[in-house]
Amino acid sequence: MTQAIDPQQQLSPKVTRFQEFVFVSDSALKLTKLEEPTSSHGRVSLTQAKIGDVVTIKQILAPQNIIRQLQNLKFKPKQKIQLVNKTDNGSVVVSINNTLIGIGKEIVPRIVVTLAGDGKL
Repeated sequence: MTQAIDPQQQLSPKVTRFQEFVFVSDSALKLTKLEEPTSSHGRVSLTQAKIGDVVTIKQILAPQNIIRQLQNLKFKPKQKIQLVNKTDNGSVVVSINNTLIGIGKEIVPRIVVTLAGDGKL
């Protein structure tokens, strides 16, 4: 499921304005315990990243329809993203090119990342 929200509200000049927010989820995916990537070569699951971390996407282990949705949002291997927020249930919000993307808890453990060396998007 993909949802897009385009708020037309006026924001305070002190508030960063993002162009859009998109949430990608697939409740049909079973929440199975995936084997966490070992930290060899610095590869970890996105679930292991901390808020504020800039990471590079290495691999997405999800059904093809989810991979296509994410790739249409520029969320693909070799792309740098920043983890903006995490929820208690496991969903995350990441930032890519001034776009916020929410990713459902059933997809997050399927995203393999490495910590970006320079810490910048």
